[in-house]
Order: sequence, then structure tokens, then C-alpha cells
Amino acid sequence: MLNLNKKFYFFILILLTKVALYGQGLQLVSEIYGEISPKSIVYNGNGIFSAQNMMYRHTVTLYNTKGELLKTINDKANLKSYGFDEYNNGSYHGAPVEACFSNKGKYLWVSNYSMLGPEFKQEGCDDCAGEGFDPSFVYKINTLTYEIENVIKVGAVPKYLALNEKTNLMLVTNWSSSNVSIIDLTTEKEIKKVKIGRHPRGIDITKDGRTAYITVMGGSDIVKLDLQTYEISIIKSVGKAPRHIVLSKKDDFLYCTINLTNQILKLNLATNERTYCKVKSAPRTMVLSDNQKYIYVVNYFTDSFQKVEAETMTVVETKNTGHHPIGISANWETSEVWVACYSGVIQVFKDVELENLVIEAKKIGLKSIDRLKQIPQYSFIDIVNYNETKQSKLNDVLELGNTLIDLENEAELKLEIETKLKENSTLNTGCKYHLIIGSFGVASNAMGLLSKMKSKGYPSKIIPSKNGKMSMVSVKCFNTIQEVSQSKILIEINQKGWVYIK
Repeated sequence: MLNLNKKFYFFILILLTKVALYGQGLQLVSEIYGEISPKSIVYNGNGIFSAQNMMYRHTVTLYNTKGELLKTINDKANLKSYGFDEYNNGSYHGAPVEACFSNKGKYLWVSNYSMLGPEFKQEGCDDCAGEGFDPSFVYKINTLTYEIENVIKVGAVPKYLALNEKTNLMLVTNWSSSNVSIIDLTTEKEIKKVKIGRHPRGIDITKDGRTAYITVMGGSDIVKLDLQTYEISIIKSVGKAPRHIVLSKKDDFLYCTINLTNQILKLNLATNERTYCKVKSAPRTMVLSDNQKYIYVVNYFTDSFQKVEAETMTVVETKNTGHHPIGISANWETSEVWVACYSGVIQVFKDVELENLVIEAKKIGLKSIDRLKQIPQYSFIDIVNYNETKQSKLNDVLELGNTLIDLENEAELKLEIETKLKENSTLNTGCKYHLIIGSFGVASNAMGLLSKMKSKGYPSKIIPSKNGKMSMVSVKCFNTIQEVSQSKILIEINQKGWVYIK
């Protein structure tokens, strides 16, 4: 009986430990206030969040990942100075709605619901559809200078934007004029309008840049637009008032919020299989976690946002928010979800469960962004089959301009590391297989291991990870996988390691 009780209590202890690790879920960690009424929020993946405030505030506010205000940008612009001679030399106000980033987050593209000025006399509206309404403009904002660098004329009441840098195209859904503006990002001009249907809104583009999916919120359909021929086909009857679209990383699933039936649709694009998840009232914007496991959606009329398991399409957690949550974005490096509430607050939630999943994935070497393949010691031969075709796309892995290493304000260390990386970029051009013995978020730790290995006579080097957040220590680089498998270095230094293919 005693042994049975011990086993029972041990089981309970394990269960409680798992609850402690994975049951904490979403936690409110901070709130951002100010002269804001955020309509939408987006993250550039490089340290900047942008909130587009309601049209009558005429501002865009930029924040760092700590929630500190970087800049408030006014939407006033002199249209004539950008080459639009039909407008006078005065300044015109816009009305920021949605936004997206390009050039690794350097440029912010903002749609303006409408423009204010003497030439704008027939403004579109939420119930308007058809011809004859005033055009509006998309702003290009430089996030380094905080200046409006260019403006692009589009249709009436532009809403959502999506771009693909492979094809240099950006698409803007024009709500009142019922079409989509196709913009060439090379010339930064509209090259075509495609008629979509009453009230196009949500939009996303496949990774190859060939296809766009667009919600027609005035009906129940999603439009599939071929970006080579500009022909359209219809995905019919998905639900009344489809609003926001997100494609999965592999473009195999499409997720869509259905506004009037309070649902999220998961559409298998290969089989057309449809799965629905019931959520709270008026789902607006959503975001899909980087590991593709969870959907986070804001519910406008119920002051809440929900976490949905993407595989089963079931709600796993619901959190209360400020009044009228309408925008949502995330920093997946910190597992933080940012919720924009129209009432005047941005709330930051940490998903502890997601954070723990990411930590465990890192422990077993599954961080795909670094293209690392963790393998048993000396079992190197299998590495040959590890996506060698994909590795050819990593030629820019040592591009110093993309590395963001935390140097802890140590100026001398920073100079030393930069020197090492420059040396690294010019040496071993024929070398392909790096034997990695450590990966560090703090660069000084990497330097410590590097010095230790060099003192033992090994030609060690620091290799920055693909996202620039980690510094990997390569004890030696080899030209062939056979050389790696025959090496005795790990035995000599009593270390575990893995192979990183350059």
C-alpha cells in the first residue's frame, strides 16, 4: 500500500509539474496608453511595432518591443510634392487604417481610409460601393527616419495590404470601389485595378507570389486571384462576411475569420476540406503562431481574444481585453501577443505555454530558422540527406548587415566580434560542414568558448545564426561529410556537437 501511495503521489507531482510548465497560458504583462485609438497593429520582426490609430487621430505610433514609444507620425502629406499635380501645394490629412512592412521591416506601408482636402469631395464610407468615390493613398514610411518617403494613389477606402518581395508586388483592397489595386514596388505606382466584388477586405499572398486570396465581405465568398494572368476564381459560400485571411507557412491551409457567424474557417487548399471553429462575437483580426500550432483572434463585441489550436480548430483559452479589441500582432521570439483595443490601449500578453514549447524545441535542436540538424555523436552520415537543396539558399548566412548580436554594451567585445565575423566571411570559401559545439544568445559566452578552443589549437570560428540572434561556435569546418564522420575532435574535447551546413 505504501508503495502504491508513493507511485500515486509521484504521478500527481509529475502532473502538477506539467500544469506548472504548460498550463499557465496567456498572461497580461503590460499595457500601453497615450493619445491613441489603435485600429490595427503590426510587427516588423526587427524590433518595431506600428499602431495605426483611428482616422480622426491622424497618427501612426511606433513602439519598441518593450512598449516604449519611438515616434508619433502625423498623416499630413503634401501630395503635389510627390508628383500628383492635380492637387495644390497644401498639406492633406489621411486616415490610417491598416499596414504592412517591407525590406526587412525598414518600410511601413499604411493605407488611408480617405483624404482630407479641397479636391476630395465624395468620400467613400462603410456602406458605400461603386464608382465615383474619391481615391485615397497609401503612405510609404521609413522607420529609420520616421518620414513619409512616398505616397501611392489607390482606390476608394483602401483597407488591407499584402506584399510579396519576390515579385515586387503589393496588393491593396479598396472597400468602396470594390476592387484591388496592384502596385509595382519597383516603380511604386499602381499598375492595375482588378474588380473583386462588393467590399473586398482581407488579403494574403502565397510565398511564391503567384496567387492572392481575398475576402469579399459584402457576401460569402473568397476570391482567388492569379497574379500572372489577373484572372479570378471563386471559393464559394465560406460563411457570411468573411473578413481576415492568413495563409499557413506552406500555403497548404487558409484561415479566415467569418464576421457575422462568429467562426474561424480552416480551408485545406488541396482538398477543399472545411473545418470551422466557433468563437465569440465579431472575430476581427487574427495571427498564426510561428510554429503554426495556435491561432490568436480578437473578438470585437465581446472584449476578448481567444487562442485556438490550429490542428483541431478548438478554443483552448479565452482572455478578457480592453473595450473593442480590433487588431492583433505578435513577437514570436518572446511569445508575446499584442492586442490593439479601439478604446485606447495596447495590451501585451505572454503565452507561457507557447514559450515553453519553443524552449523545448530549442533544446532538441528543432529551431528550423537556423537550419540545424541535431544528431547523435559521430552519426554524421545522415546529415547528407538533410535538405541539401535548401542549403544552397543560405549563401547569405554571414551577411553582417542582418546580424543582431546582443553585445551587452561592451564596446571592445563588439569590435572584436565584428572583426571575427569579417574574417569569417572571407575565409574557408570552399568549406561547407561546420562542426558546432555551442550556440549562445549572449555573444560574450560564445567568445569565451571560442577562446578556449583556440587555446587548444583548434581553428574555431563564430558563425551567426540565420536570424542573427544566436552566435554559434564552430570548432572546425570540413569540406566533406566523410571528413566530419572520421574526425575525433568531439572525443578529444569531450563535447557534444552537431553539423551546420553552410
